[in-house]
Amino acid sequence: MKKNLLFIFFACFFTAGVFSADNNSSAIEFDGEISYSMGVVIGAQLAYESLNIEFDRRRFTDGLCDQMASKKMLLDFENVMSTLPDSFEEGKVLDEETSYAVGAALGYYLVESAGFTLKFNKTEFLKGLEAVISEEAVVSVEDASKKVETALMRAVEGQKTVEIEKSKKFMADNGKKSGVITTKSGLQYKVEKRGSGKKPDAESIVTVNYEGRLLDGTVFDSSYERGESAQFQLDEVIQGWSEGIQLMNVGSKFTLYIPPDLGYGDMAGYPIPPNAVLIFEVELIAIE
Repeated sequence: MKKNLLFIFFACFFTAGVFSADNNSSAIEFDGEISYSMGVVIGAQLAYESLNIEFDRRRFTDGLCDQMASKKMLLDFENVMSTLPDSFEEGKVLDEETSYAVGAALGYYLVESAGFTLKFNKTEFLKGLEAVISEEAVVSVEDASKKVETALMRAVEGQKTVEIEKSKKFMADNGKKSGVITTKSGLQYKVEKRGSGKKPDAESIVTVNYEGRLLDGTVFDSSYERGESAQFQLDEVIQGWSEGIQLMNVGSKFTLYIPPDLGYGDMAGYPIPPNAVLIFEVELIAIE
């Protein structure tokens, strides 16, 4: 019998019904009871998928919990996925290093799907994982799933409120700074360099260099890091980006401060939290 590794990863967080579609990049910390319940849910999924392999459960837990608590990838997952077998044979034994890598890979996919980092009590998580695999869990899988989902949803709603207030305060304070201009829509921008070329319209295709970051300095996208410029059609991007680029002449460099309602709003995705202010450094290179 063979099981595809990626299928098992995705089954764990889609079929468990634990994670909502809401996204948030701030860490959410869970107590011992919820950590135990999460271990039960993950362990039950592994058992459900009939993953009849031996692995180091402690190191698997370390890898999964370490990665879920981190905003950065702990391992080079392209390398991990290329070195791990495409599927596992029944009865296969995974060493400590591979067990950690599998746990970290699962943790990465969970965080990417959920949209926020998660801090669990490793000891209680491991207890739940081992208990359900040994069929000795003190809580049913259904009850464990409900407990985790309820705790998660409460934390997410609270975090949303915090992010909205943070965004409002930033935009209000930022609008008072020298050189920052606020448009009727609420977009804010600062001219770093004014070019002399043409301005694009709402349907233009533009070539730009840019870097996007969050208020905490987290860079979520950058053409500079990729080492190549990017092309966008302005009627296919977020409203704040489209409006801001149309204010620029070719050759200009602006800083755009995009409030949530002109950005992704509630529909953000990891590592961009819902209701986040987006800050873009943009250079307009050309109009197609």
